[in-house]
Amino acid sequence: MSSLLKVYNKLKLEIDRAEGKHIWDKSGKEYLDFFSGIAVTSLGHRPPLVVEAIKQSVDKYMHISNLFPETNQEELASEIIERTLPGKVFFSNSGAEANEAAIKAARKYFDGAKYEIISFRNSFHGRTLATLAATGHMDMREGFGPAPEGFIHADYNFLASLREKLSRRTAAILVEVIQGEGGVIVGSDEFIKGLADIALENNILLIIDEIQTGVGRTGQFCAYQHYGIEPDIITLGKALGGGLPLGACILSDKVSEALKAGDHGSTFGGNPVACAASLATLKELTPELLEDVKAKGDYLKEALESLASAFPIIKEVRGRGLIVGVELDTPGAPLVEYLMEQGYIVNCTRDKVIRFLPPFMISEKDIDGLLDTMALYFKENN
Repeated sequence: MSSLLKVYNKLKLEIDRAEGKHIWDKSGKEYLDFFSGIAVTSLGHRPPLVVEAIKQSVDKYMHISNLFPETNQEELASEIIERTLPGKVFFSNSGAEANEAAIKAARKYFDGAKYEIISFRNSFHGRTLATLAATGHMDMREGFGPAPEGFIHADYNFLASLREKLSRRTAAILVEVIQGEGGVIVGSDEFIKGLADIALENNILLIIDEIQTGVGRTGQFCAYQHYGIEPDIITLGKALGGGLPLGACILSDKVSEALKAGDHGSTFGGNPVACAASLATLKELTPELLEDVKAKGDYLKEALESLASAFPIIKEVRGRGLIVGVELDTPGAPLVEYLMEQGYIVNCTRDKVIRFLPPFMISEKDIDGLLDTMALYFKENN
């Protein structure tokens, strides 16, 4: 009997090892990983340059605390700023912690004059009390009340709904440009650009949650960059650490000036080994690789749309780059189980959406094999 708290629905797959785009179970069976540990291992499992960076960092030290200057942290912060916006970086252990930092920073910026955070229904921002209050799934919040006050929810992709929620207390808008856990719902150009305009017009901060979509997943370093906007705060996690726990909250220059020493902190945030892994990961994210992510994402979407035309069980295909969702008209769990039996790891979110988050090294041949297997399932279960 396991001593682990039963808060995860564990898959019936005991993993022995993983390398590149493959996972092997304890019987030696090989699987193609189209999920990347929930968008974490974007460069594949144990990429050699990342592993070497980790080893070199461990040989120096594993932890020294944030009371000392640390080279890996400084270099990584500079690299992130170079790829996003002028400002400062706070490192955390996870995306949820990065969002906590963003919420605190937004409230501190207005020094109590404004404190409400508007987020969106169907969103996901973490499982701490504050990020859960911001999350737009009421079922996830059941039993954990009362929720912290000051969190308002509007309808996603509807600017009119947001405008109805604005008040003199509104400090920030918190949004995912693609709702990953919510079923891979892509924010429209009108919506995302409109949010930026509304924030500017009303002296409201715009916080972009890039935890699942950032670090190259959509073919840009951050997904908001497809829209030509500049947020005030950006949060990163998941793939940022190259497989190790790491999150980041990026504050624009004006927002960063609101926080001083002692206003926020973390014992392990910005761990030097995780920062070394992240630096090695970002060095691999060349313009050529990001273009390749776009091309493979287009190929995957087009192939799935072709499959949808043959099988009405598929209601919609949506996504950007290598975050793609397929909404079915029936629960997706049986398909996930079937694909695992055939050697493919995928995920189902919100009951009916099959989510694909493959590593960037995935090939068109890999995609073809997956879709041929899906077609067999649909034929057998028509």
